[in-house]
Amino acid sequence: MNIFDISSNNFSGPIPEDFIQSFESMKNIVQDVVVGSPQQYMQWTSISEIYYSPTTVTTKGTSVPFKKIPTNFVIIDLSGNKFEGEIPNVIGELQALIGLNLSHNRLSGPIPQSMGNLIKLESLDLSSNMITGRIPTELVSMNFLEVLNLSYNNLLGEIPEGKQFGSFMYDSYEGKLGLMWSSIVSEMWRGE
Repeated sequence: MNIFDISSNNFSGPIPEDFIQSFESMKNIVQDVVVGSPQQYMQWTSISEIYYSPTTVTTKGTSVPFKKIPTNFVIIDLSGNKFEGEIPNVIGELQALIGLNLSHNRLSGPIPQSMGNLIKLESLDLSSNMITGRIPTELVSMNFLEVLNLSYNNLLGEIPEGKQFGSFMYDSYEGKLGLMWSSIVSEMWRGE
């Protein structure tokens, strides 16, 4: 299973931890190697010949239609439901994920530190929930993160610095009165 999309339904209750933990193929990072060319997840190789049916996937904030999907295109989208409770720690075991969308639910509690293990993640959307606490500094290790949306939660404390976090604009954190930017980031936004 490479794409698990049950978005925009009326599912409720906690996200089932044992169900997430059963996603074995999402725990293993597929390495594509093509002689003489850079490694890229969307690149077709002999290793990723298996494709699934045509589908439309929302990733990085955009809906994209696909005719064929490489096996190493690994996404979970649980957005637009009524899931509640905390984000399960086992999410951090799904190291092959490149997209995770848990937005527009009723999730609460902290962002798990284990999410820092998602080193291949390119898009993370936790917006419009009731998530509390600090943004874990472990998230800074997500080197490929291009899109981050933590807006409209109840987060507080300082926004972590480093790597990709310096490139995210204010709208990634919009609606959070309890978040603080470091003096370096504040100066950049003010143009000082």
